[in-house]
Amino acid sequence: SGTVLGSRVVEVLTQVAVTSKKMGQPPSLVVMAFDPSDSETVHMAVRALIELGIAVVTSAGNTRGSSLSKRVDEVISVGAHNKEGETTSSVLYADLFAPGEGVLGASA
Repeated sequence: SGTVLGSRVVEVLTQVAVTSKKMGQPPSLVVMAFDPSDSETVHMAVRALIELGIAVVTSAGNTRGSSLSKRVDEVISVGAHNKEGETTSSVLYADLFAPGEGVLGASA
């Protein structure tokens, strides 16, 4: 469920923040190839990473734009386009677009 996903996302983002502080060198970027659950707890965890200087990127996905990037302005959302440069019908908003059709990738 979204609640479980949200709590797991917060757990992982918090671990990234804690590890970054311990190492003194935060990663440059955190990429979430999904749009996490829309909760204030997730938003707070993402803001904490941004305050550490870590850029956060999320998929605009099939939710008509990333809900996370709508709630946290600093989040970069990426939408898909086809080989003709047309955006997918499900994405109304994204900060940038990248190829999203016919792309070979790994799957779980």
